[in-house]
Amino acid sequence: NTFPRVGTILLVAGFTVRTASQPGAGPKGRLDILGHDSFTVGGTLNIPVALPPGRYAVTVPVLVTYD
Repeated sequence: NTFPRVGTILLVAGFTVRTASQPGAGPKGRLDILGHDSFTVGGTLNIPVALPPGRYAVTVPVLVTYD
């Protein structure tokens, strides 16, 4: 199953960000010699009790800045 009602709001709490280059530094990473790094984003998706079992997803916008 997929989410039955498109546009229904699901809340995500406890966002975390971790870069591959500096995992303990939170959202701050360091580019390698080729100018690459990667990151993961995590959190807890809060699903209302009334929704049936299924597959649920949210879109998370990501903005990357370079210093």
